[in-house]
Amino acid sequence: MNDVKLSVGKRTYTVACAGGEEDHLRHLAGMVDARLAAIGADLMGQTEAKNLLIAALILADEVHEAKKAIPANRDDDDRLAETLETLAERLEKSAAKLERASQGA
Repeated sequence: MNDVKLSVGKRTYTVACAGGEEDHLRHLAGMVDARLAAIGADLMGQTEAKNLLIAALILADEVHEAKKAIPANRDDDDRLAETLETLAERLEKSAAKLERASQGA
């Protein structure tokens, strides 16, 4: 396992990943960061955790819609969709931790 630093929403997170997956995770984090920027996360008046959750939900919805449009026998696309869903789940867990931490502060 390797650690990779990901910049999302003007913060840096260290995430463990399999060797060789660092660039892929950076790319995915860039997608999440772009969604945060697109929804105007700084202007929403929401907590950081909620902003991350909203970005994760948007990405999960895009994955869901893409799966509906792709024939079931496209293994590579299915793996990518699963990877995005896993990232969305991790973001949701991170968002929950951040939310709990901000409530305790």
